Amino acid sequence: MVRNKKGAWSFQQLGGIILVLLVVVAIAINFIPRIAKAGQTGSELFDAGNCDGDGPINSIDLCPCLSTGGLEGTLRGCPIGISQQEANKDKLTCKWFATTESSCGGLSSSTCFEKSGTAFYSNCDGDNKEQCIKKSDESFKTRCDLVSETAIGVTEKKGLAGNWDLTVSELKIFDWETAEESTDGTFDLENTYNSQELEVDFYVENVGEENIPKPFSVSIQVCNENREVDSCETKSTFEVGPLRSGETVSPLDLVESIHIEVGKGDHCDGAGSTKCSLRVIVDSTEALGETDETNNDVWFPIWLQNKKSEKINWVTKKSIEIFADDDEKLPFQTQIHATCEGFFGGGNGGDPETSPNCDTQDDDCDDAGESRTSLPPSGCLVHASEDDAPDENDCGWAGAKVGFVLPHLSHRNIDLATAVTGDKEAEVLFLAYKWQSKAEGSLLCAEDKSWYLCDSDVEREGKVLPVGGKRFKCKDRGWEELR
Repeated sequence: MVRNKKGAWSFQQLGGIILVLLVVVAIAINFIPRIAKAGQTGSELFDAGNCDGDGPINSIDLCPCLSTGGLEGTLRGCPIGISQQEANKDKLTCKWFATTESSCGGLSSSTCFEKSGTAFYSNCDGDNKEQCIKKSDESFKTRCDLVSETAIGVTEKKGLAGNWDLTVSELKIFDWETAEESTDGTFDLENTYNSQELEVDFYVENVGEENIPKPFSVSIQVCNENREVDSCETKSTFEVGPLRSGETVSPLDLVESIHIEVGKGDHCDGAGSTKCSLRVIVDSTEALGETDETNNDVWFPIWLQNKKSEKINWVTKKSIEIFADDDEKLPFQTQIHATCEGFFGGGNGGDPETSPNCDTQDDDCDDAGESRTSLPPSGCLVHASEDDAPDENDCGWAGAKVGFVLPHLSHRNIDLATAVTGDKEAEVLFLAYKWQSKAEGSLLCAEDKSWYLCDSDVEREGKVLPVGGKRFKCKDRGWEELR
């Protein structure tokens, strides 16, 4: 009897063990590979991805299908103004399947989600399968896929956004030498100076309801008279903050002084009386999102009168020569043949050390035409020698427009101020061919009919060249128009 009970108990125990083993085997066969695969694909296809292109990967992005645009709200990876409930909905539906439906058609919110006129299903089984959008690999397209296709990547995180608001106020400028305040920005240089040194003072305040948790930058800029932001050049930048709600700070609390020079290499540069604008801007757009982004700068007019005339070491050329064969296959583009301090065709083989004039290519056009001794009626002189071997070159000349820039790193047609004079074959070099300056730097046709060279020496001067109502500055051996 005892043995029978013990035997019965052993049989039941053995059966239980067998059953557990069968269950374990079934799990191992059916679920472990799926778990492993899910772990791999989930990490690769979603969690480690970045659906909305705004920086945080999906696993830590509380709004994986909503881009911050670079201005992040209080929730990680969410744009400004998104509530916790909206973030939960976005995270829930980011992996839902895109459909051909434009409406959920009465389906419950637990199985269908509408966003921007498109319906998304929580699964693609049964009847839903017909509406789900297939990808090339036969899998179904998700909302995350759709967002990734149109997302504009945020290459530089702009920072946090909150209920704070930076303003600039009480801008004052002082003559650096006399420490006298200027109330209207007018400075009489009394034919003694050609630039003005200023000290700048102002206040920055956080008028928002929240403390600003990180530093921000403040810049002093000189812009054109019309206060066009694209024209501004930064003279000085420094860091301020963090700043509590309602707190006001003067930069002179942080640095000994803000000292800038106006009238050298900026929109107040140039001869005679010049006007420009001083701008102080809290550079919050790259660091902080604010409740009001329109009150971050203040302006002050600057008028420099009676500037001292100055001799600037501009490098000028009286003429340039272009040379090519008009039988070259178009489009033809190449470097100009030479520049000359004097006239092409006026050299006649003379000593270049005693004469500024230059021989033409192969000397073929030395005796041809008026370009030997005179400038064109308007613009800057361009001499053309068209290769006509074995005969002598065909010759021509014309005037380039005032303000025309011949670049040194690209090619362009010459903008003409006059008709082409000379041989017909040489005219093709002006009308059909594109040219660039020599590698030393680009050339600018000025109002005195001279070509001004932008080379490394001129760039070091840092001066502005006014031409035809425009203003140019030499930068990286290229003439750059100041806007």
